[in-house]
Amino acid sequence: MIDFRSLYHLLQVPDDSSDDEIKSAFRRLSKAEHPDKHGNSPESNARFRLLLNAYTVLADPEQRKEYDTYLKVRARTYAPGKVLQKRKKGGTESPAMMTSHLNFLLWDIEDFLLDKNDDDLNQTIGNHTVRYYLLLILTFIDKWVLETAGYPDYFMEARQLKKIDPREYVTILGSGRGTGAHISYTGVVDYFYDIRKRMDRFLAGIKARDLFEKNAGGELRLADCIIEAQNLAVHYLSYLLHPESGSMEEIPPFLYSCQSFLS
Repeated sequence: MIDFRSLYHLLQVPDDSSDDEIKSAFRRLSKAEHPDKHGNSPESNARFRLLLNAYTVLADPEQRKEYDTYLKVRARTYAPGKVLQKRKKGGTESPAMMTSHLNFLLWDIEDFLLDKNDDDLNQTIGNHTVRYYLLLILTFIDKWVLETAGYPDYFMEARQLKKIDPREYVTILGSGRGTGAHISYTGVVDYFYDIRKRMDRFLAGIKARDLFEKNAGGELRLADCIIEAQNLAVHYLSYLLHPESGSMEEIPPFLYSCQSFLS
C-alpha cells in the first residue's frame, strides 16, 4: 500500500534519509508499482506518477529544502489512515491518493487566511504582497486543475463573459480594489471559498480514468496539472508560512515543469 502522508511516506523512507537511500527506495518501489506490472491501468499510472514526483522533488536539493520547510511550519499534520484507506481490489484509492495532498494544502491556506487580516495580507515580501502570492496559488489551481477537470468559474460561464487570464485575477484582487467589471469576487478570501466549493465537488466526482485523459490542448493530463499545482503551492507556502517571511527580500519564482503552464 502506498502511504501518502508526505513525500517521504510515499517513498517509505524517514525524512532524514540520504540521497542514496531516497534513490534506492524509488527504484525498489517503481519496479513494484510500474504500470506494466499492473495492466497499465489508470490506478497504477497514478501510483507511479506520485512516486516519480516524490523522487523528483526529494532528489533535488532546493526542492527538498522547500518541502522540508513546508512540513516543519505547516498548520496541520497528516494523520495516519485519514488520507488514504487500505487499498481495495481494483485500486480505487488512486484518485484520492492523487488529490489528497492538494486538498490538505487548501486546508493550510484556509487556516492561514483565518489567521490573517487585511494588514497581514498587504504585507510585502520583496516587490509583492502576501495576497499576491496566495493568488498565484489559487489562480493556478483554478485554471489548471478545476477548469481542466470541468469545474470552471460558473459566474463567468453563466454570464458568457470574456474569459479572464488568471494573471488578471492576481492584479485585480491583489490590488484590494474589490469587484471589477468581470470579477465576481470581492477579494482573496471570497475567491478562495469559491475555489474550495468547486474543489469539493471535483474531489467527490473524480475517477481514476479522468487523471490521464489529455486536456483540450492535447499536451497535458489532469494528473500533470494536479502534481504541478501541489508543487507550486508547496513552493510558495514554504515561504509564506515561515515565521520570518516578513524579513525576506523576495520569494523566488516557481520553476514550472512545462512551458504550457506559463500560458
